[in-house]
Amino acid sequence: MTFNTDIEIQILNTIALRGIVVFPGTTASFEIGRKISINALKAAEANGELLFLLTQHDPAVTEPKEKDLMTIGTVARIINSTQLKDGGYQVVVEGIYRAKRAETSINDE
Repeated sequence: MTFNTDIEIQILNTIALRGIVVFPGTTASFEIGRKISINALKAAEANGELLFLLTQHDPAVTEPKEKDLMTIGTVARIINSTQLKDGGYQVVVEGIYRAKRAETSINDE
């Protein structure tokens, strides 16, 4: 039996999702409103980067920490984002591939 041991480490802007899971090969639309999520979206759009989408264990948690997030998520490409009247964003993404979170650094600036 052989295992694929090729591991690629990437640093990606991450958005914690509440009550939604995005899978590879699917398109999803969701709203974000937390400052940290909006900053991650803007940074990813400015750099042409991908987003790492992680689902929260409990969607009621308003300011998730590392322990509140699943370890497996989806790397996604931003298809569209539109700013809403309340300052949040409506985001449409395409899931590309599954990824495992190694470490999370929370920076809300």
